[in-house]
Amino acid sequence: MYDKPDAGEDGGFEFEWVLKQKPSTNVLTATIQTKELDFFYQPPLTQQEIDEGASRPENVTGSYAVYHKTKGGMNDAAGMEYKTGKAFHIYRPKAIDANGQEVWCDLNIGEDTLRVTIDQDF
Repeated sequence: MYDKPDAGEDGGFEFEWVLKQKPSTNVLTATIQTKELDFFYQPPLTQQEIDEGASRPENVTGSYAVYHKTKGGMNDAAGMEYKTGKAFHIYRPKAIDANGQEVWCDLNIGEDTLRVTIDQDF
């Protein structure tokens, strides 16, 4: 786990799984703890949305926008402005092998788990 200060205006945080050998399953699971957060899956755009000029970066398709359950549109006691209430974004993960080959993975976030599914052929 490490900070990603070059990840934009507010910086970012990234974590990696480094696998020394092929695991017994293509699904990596982590336990997560959340408090007062809602996770919104960002599906691929529909053809209609594309026809209307919408676009979505590859790392956003299949990602999650995360919002505070109660803090949208207000300031807290310390003066922190929450605007829309968005806390952060969890972008779609990518697997990279020892040869530099890459593949997008599927991300699924449940109540207390984060699962990354890597294409079995990869």
